[in-house]
Amino acid sequence: MDSWIGFVLALVPVGLLLEAIFLRSLLVGVVAASVLVVYALAVFPTNYELAPDALKIRSGFIRTSIPYQEICRVQASRSWLSAPALSLDRLEIAYGDARATLISPRDRTAFLQDLSVHAPGLRLDA
Repeated sequence: MDSWIGFVLALVPVGLLLEAIFLRSLLVGVVAASVLVVYALAVFPTNYELAPDALKIRSGFIRTSIPYQEICRVQASRSWLSAPALSLDRLEIAYGDARATLISPRDRTAFLQDLSVHAPGLRLDA
């Protein structure tokens, strides 16, 4: 996880919370707290599981399952696009009919080795 990403995500709601405290505004405080809760529910936990039949991706309340036979390519990426990845040191996984997702496994080398065992026809450009 790139800690600066967490800092940037928390900057606005924390700023609003501080403003609510100084202005003694319940409405601003409720809005700021709500934004923090939504961030937390949408982002944490973020993890990837190499299940027997598919790559399982979880980012907060969002869950994705990508069958191994649909994964065709994995390549390194530094994309800023929104994704279930808490770092900009990412892997782009191409699958299905021109679909892709970005992830950031902690141990990239081990993840790629394990993934290639499950998806033998996989092309690695990482």
